[in-house]
Amino acid sequence: MSDKTETKLNGILEDIFQKIEYIGKTQLMIVSWIAKQDSDFQMQFIAQSLANDEIRNGFTEFLDEFDAPDKLRTFMMEINEIARKASKEEE
Repeated sequence: MSDKTETKLNGILEDIFQKIEYIGKTQLMIVSWIAKQDSDFQMQFIAQSLANDEIRNGFTEFLDEFDAPDKLRTFMMEINEIARKASKEEE
């Protein structure tokens, strides 16, 4: 691949990453606003997010890495146990 092609592809990728970041920030703002207005939506959104293994595991790692309060760690341990049991039941 030529340097010119590589430079062009890097520019395209950077543009894509900026657009994805903008979409993510916009979505976060919308979800945050709706969650403040509607506690049922907030609970459903959190439950749906934590039902995703990748998101839940990433959040658990984040809590461990940044020395989160014990109450929050215990909560995530309980959520992980519920998810593990649900996964076993699906098998």
